[in-house]
Amino acid sequence: MSSRQPFHVLLTILLLFLLTGCWDARAIEDVAFAVGFGYDKPESNDKIKVTYQFINTAAALEAQTKKYINITRESNSVHETIRDTSLQTYPVNSRHLKVLVIHHDLAEDIQIDKLINQVMKSNEVRRSCYVLISREPAQQIFSNEIANIVPVQQLKVLSRTIGYSNKKLPALTLGKMSSHLQEKVSFAIPEVRTDAGRNTLGGAFVVRGNLQKVVGHLNVRQTIGLNYLLGYEVGGTTTVNNDDKLRVFEVHDVKSKPKLTYSKQRGFEASFALQLTGRLSEDWNEDENSFKGNYLKLVEKKVEEDIKKSIEDLLTILQSDLKADVLKLHDLARIHHFDEYKNIKKEWDESIFPEIPIKVDVKATITDFGTKGATTKD
Repeated sequence: MSSRQPFHVLLTILLLFLLTGCWDARAIEDVAFAVGFGYDKPESNDKIKVTYQFINTAAALEAQTKKYINITRESNSVHETIRDTSLQTYPVNSRHLKVLVIHHDLAEDIQIDKLINQVMKSNEVRRSCYVLISREPAQQIFSNEIANIVPVQQLKVLSRTIGYSNKKLPALTLGKMSSHLQEKVSFAIPEVRTDAGRNTLGGAFVVRGNLQKVVGHLNVRQTIGLNYLLGYEVGGTTTVNNDDKLRVFEVHDVKSKPKLTYSKQRGFEASFALQLTGRLSEDWNEDENSFKGNYLKLVEKKVEEDIKKSIEDLLTILQSDLKADVLKLHDLARIHHFDEYKNIKKEWDESIFPEIPIKVDVKATITDFGTKGATTKD
């Protein structure tokens, strides 16, 4: 026998093990890929209703087949609904989860930290998953279909789209929300609602830090003010009307400079200095003449007044009604006045924040008025 023959036999045996590398492979049609979780409050208060949106893998082979499948289950816990779903379809695979939608009724009743506990513990769910609070039940949101587009996919695209509208907050990820909840600080979650049968983003729901529950709602105008105060690069427009002459200011850049001071005599005092730059994108004034020295100044003043009014409305509801510091003043207190803040952290939202005087200064600058700046009269 050749001295190399035993070596060849051993090598052959080892190669046989390599040939079984796909022994646990599963056909894609046999996997239930969950792309969306929707949490609702059922009629039975001691349970939770969860709607799972799955990609219909069979749709790739049949053009007329619906691209997604919704399955709704009720149970005492989120994890139990996941297990119960396997009674109707293949076991849930959450590695491709894109969006988590929570109905506001449920978020007002149960702490959000408890609702997301299962997904945070899961080693499948990514922290980059987007979170939305819905005005209508999440089950309905997952059923609002446009031209056979998967609803969750549409929600993902809407959440990621930035720079076009100031009526919605920037996307909130599961990881970021979990961080807020762990710190027990107040924050706002983007809202999704049904508008003429279509899913629409705009507005926000407010979560108070110590409660970890939704305590109220911000309408679109108040959300615009919040975006400006936090200095988010959201784009969008501000429309003003002076003597029935409509003008539109398109926001290109927002800079916000918050400041929080403290003294034993006066306590905490806050201020925000806002600088907005943009263009006069629309002007219904028949006597428009942007080349005049004071014409644009008058428009800028009206824009400043309108923005300041929306912010004042926002501050009233946050300080008087909701008692929730979503302006991140608690961060300034923690960083710059830690000795005072550490003793009042637990009562910051309900006792300290509502009593803080907040001054807002708004400066709007029109840097461009497009390709038409005046109306010529015959």
